Formats: sequence, C-alpha cells, structure tokens
Amino acid sequence: MTVEIASTAAATRTDEAAQQVDQSRDTFARRQDPDCGQDREQRPTVLRSRYCPGTMTIRRGRSGSMSRHDELRDYVAREAQDLFQAGRVGLYEFFDELRQFDELSNVEREAIARDAVVSLIETGACRLVWKVWADTQYEEPARLADITDVEWQVPTEQPYLAVEPI
Repeated sequence: MTVEIASTAAATRTDEAAQQVDQSRDTFARRQDPDCGQDREQRPTVLRSRYCPGTMTIRRGRSGSMSRHDELRDYVAREAQDLFQAGRVGLYEFFDELRQFDELSNVEREAIARDAVVSLIETGACRLVWKVWADTQYEEPARLADITDVEWQVPTEQPYLAVEPI
C-alpha cells in the first residue's frame, strides 16, 4: 500500500513538472511570437519585401495548411492575372515578381514561377505562346515542355514564352 502511494505521488510530481515545462515553453513562444496561440488558419503569413515598405500579408485558405511555396505561387498567379488587363505576361515577369523576396534562391523562384504558370493554364485563364519582343504580329503556340531555365530571363530579340489571357 505505501509503495502504491509513493509511486502515485512520484507520478503526480512528474506530471506537474511536465506541465510546468510545457507552460514555460508556451510562455516563451508567446513572447517570441504574440500570434502563436492563434490557429494557423487565423494567423496570416507575412512576407517581407525589399521593394515595399512594410510587409505583404497573404491570407491562408480554408484548410490553413498551405505551404509557403503554395502561398507565393498563388500570389504570383494573382499578380499575373492583374497584368492580363494589359495583355500578355512574359514568363520572366513571374520570376521577376519573386525577386523581391531575398530569402528565395533562384531555383525556388523558378519552381514557384513554373507552378504559377501551370496553375493559370490549368484554370483555363490563359494559354502559353511564343512571342518576339516588340513584334505584335509574331505568335506561335507553345507547350509546357517548352519552358526551360532560359525562359525565366528577360527576353532579347529571340522568341520568348508568355502567357496570354483567353
């Protein structure tokens, strides 16, 4: 009987110590990030841009589980859709929009830009075409397989890839 009481008391002390550790971790996390108690769905992702004073806030979708890659893909796709009012958008513009995020490598920028292009094409909002700089007449259909590392660079006199609203 005394052995059971002693082991129960020891287990209670261990549980209390574990709770104190959890509470101190939670307190420390709150000091570091005042929003840490919010659900992921409620807490916006804040991206820092070197071109814009302040920050850019991207709201999460309903699931609250979007990755940063997906958030940036959606952001770049929305920016491209805004540019559709003026006409076509060169693939280099997708990449350039991501240059403001210094922490991204060029490989990450290319992957995000490629996914944004694919998502726009899959929605049926646009199509992929070959264009020539300063030539409004030249237009050839293109395929996703035509996208190479070179297509993210600013175009020269050679044909370049663009997405064009349908």
